[in-house]
Amino acid sequence: MSSYRVSGLFCYPVKSCAGIALKRARVDDFGIVHDREWLIVDVDGKALTQRIVPQLCRIQPSLEYDHLSLAVKRRGTVAVPFQAKGLAERQVEVWSWSGPALDEGDEVAHWLGKVLGRPARLVRRHPQHYRRTPQGNFVGFADAYPFLVVSQASFDDLRQRGGAGTAERFRPNVVVDGCAAFAEDLWSEMSAGAVPMRAATACSRCVIVDTDQRTGRRSPGNLATLLAYRRNDAGKPIFGRNFCHERGGEIMVNDRVIAYINGRQA
Repeated sequence: MSSYRVSGLFCYPVKSCAGIALKRARVDDFGIVHDREWLIVDVDGKALTQRIVPQLCRIQPSLEYDHLSLAVKRRGTVAVPFQAKGLAERQVEVWSWSGPALDEGDEVAHWLGKVLGRPARLVRRHPQHYRRTPQGNFVGFADAYPFLVVSQASFDDLRQRGGAGTAERFRPNVVVDGCAAFAEDLWSEMSAGAVPMRAATACSRCVIVDTDQRTGRRSPGNLATLLAYRRNDAGKPIFGRNFCHERGGEIMVNDRVIAYINGRQA
């Protein structure tokens, strides 16, 4: 019987900004609570990500008792109340999806403009947010799915091949220890703590994995390494696996992970 366990849990409250390491995570209909609940957009409402604005990585969110805090070294902080009322609606776009979001106002927009050197606004998920995965799950402002799972052995394998195998560059939600490298590629189902999940797709990777998350500078190496041995049928580099959860619950670091391959326990 396998002895897999959760060795890392991560939440990314603002899409493409820095993440937060958790010891315990609550999971609701959209995934880990507050994960990609906020989004930074340009003046046309289109999502800004590290693909085009690498300096987003320098924005460190934190989840306080009653507000989201954003901080950048030598740029100070700005607070965004969880219970703000009277927010204006704004139409936003995340890849091929478009829909309503709630604009967090001018104060945080002014702060973002100074930090990023370009006009930008912060929006949060609308109460009637209806975006779904192809499998029918709700998903916030993540690229496509509510969970990204990567094994610790996969990170170790990448580092041994000369890549920078770190969670901050690859942005998983759940890291699993105790299995072989890339075992997650084969899992059709898994459970982490009290949360059962179904596999969706392998995660194709972009230039973010070649971005130094402390400085925003491009630091090539991961994509080239992955392209040498980790490609999908379309020739894109892959690393980690996307999952959709079947119900909410709680996940904790050191929780047992049970994985299945076509109905049989791995």
